[in-house]
Amino acid sequence: KLRSLRPDLTVPEVRGAGEWKLFTKMARKGVDWSDETSRWHPDFCREVDMTRERKLFRQRPGRDLLPLIEGRMVQQHRFGAKAYVAGTGRRAEWEALPIGCAAVAPQFWIAKQDLPGRAADRAKAVRAGFCDIAGQTNERSMMAAVIPAGVACGNKVPTVVFPALEDDALHLWCGMVNSLAFDWLLRRILTTTVNYFLLQSVPLPAIDPKSLPGRRIIEAVKEIAKLDTARGTQGIAWRIAELRGRIDVACFKAYGVDAADVSVIMNDFLS
Repeated sequence: KLRSLRPDLTVPEVRGAGEWKLFTKMARKGVDWSDETSRWHPDFCREVDMTRERKLFRQRPGRDLLPLIEGRMVQQHRFGAKAYVAGTGRRAEWEALPIGCAAVAPQFWIAKQDLPGRAADRAKAVRAGFCDIAGQTNERSMMAAVIPAGVACGNKVPTVVFPALEDDALHLWCGMVNSLAFDWLLRRILTTTVNYFLLQSVPLPAIDPKSLPGRRIIEAVKEIAKLDTARGTQGIAWRIAELRGRIDVACFKAYGVDAADVSVIMNDFLS
């Protein structure tokens, strides 16, 4: 039974029969996107190694230089959640930007011609990205956002595209993996890092990009991103919370979650 849900035989950290039953139900309702035949099969990329390529970094913006995105700058639906202030290494100071005021304010820039391998092409395109440092006890474990063209991502922000799907699928994917439902499943198997294999072992909600729920999630994710860079705060946080709530409801439904199950999931985030 475990092998049918977890081919690698890793045991989910569930607290009792009720959580195991819920995990099983959601996993079986979901979509296996590790399957190479799946339309959701991803193309991952770690664009810039923050250690190996350090000598190429610049500390001021300039012509043909791209902002370098670090993990702390990406949060749920938020691209530009923190701004660099001063300092280096572990003593670097970052300012948390309020909802509605997201901005790209990096610590480093890198020249386009210095981007390694396929990162140069990747930086020209819109893609999704996520912070791969996480934990089971964090407020949220999965933190993904749509990454615009014209920036490069450090190795702690792996990026992803879906070659078999249209670009809007990136917004749907971000909505689904940022949902409470997906996060709850991920927390059952997570330690400290969201690596590719672990991430793909969590089934996605069965939501087609062209379906009504899929289109609604895509629209919600786009609106959240627009609101978060509106340079204002009045009413924006409430509207974003409303949009995220709609996404959560759609994902709960796709996983076959009922009201009692939602209570179990929510308790995990409140405890």
